[in-house]
Amino acid sequence: MKNLIFSSVVLAAMLFLSSSCTKETKTELTDEQKADIIDDVTEQHNSYKAATTQLNYDDFLKFYSQKNFISAMNRMYGLHPTYSSMADSSKIGFVTRERHKTELLDFRVSPLSPDLALSTEVGIWENWYKNGNYRKLKGLSLTMEKELDG
Repeated sequence: MKNLIFSSVVLAAMLFLSSSCTKETKTELTDEQKADIIDDVTEQHNSYKAATTQLNYDDFLKFYSQKNFISAMNRMYGLHPTYSSMADSSKIGFVTRERHKTELLDFRVSPLSPDLALSTEVGIWENWYKNGNYRKLKGLSLTMEKELDG
C-alpha cells in the first residue's frame, strides 16, 4: 500500500511539473514525432541503465543537469531537493556497490509535447555491496525527460 501511495504522489507531482513546463500553445504530435521521441528517450534510458550496471558514476551523472535540476526521490535514498544532495547520495551508492543488475519488466515512453516526455519503468533492481550485503527491489520508476536549450 505504501508503494502505491508513494507512486501516486510522485506521479501527481510529475504531472503537475509537466503541465507547468509545457508551453501555453498546444501542439498535436504526429505519429512520426512520437516515434522519434520514444526512440530518443529509449536510447537515453539504455545508456543510463548501462552506466548504472557498469557502476560508472561519472557517466551516470551526465544524465542530470545541475542547472535544471528540480528534485529527485527514490525509496532507497529518500528525497533530494538539490542537485548536490542527489549527486552525493548517488556517489555513495556507486562506491559501496560491488555489482548492480536491472531486470526490466516494462518500459513505456509517453510523449507529452515536442520537448517533454514521461517514461515509466517497472523493474527489479539487485545490488551486491562490498560489505557483503545484498538488496533486491521491485518497483516503478517515473522519469520526466525534457529537451533543454543550451
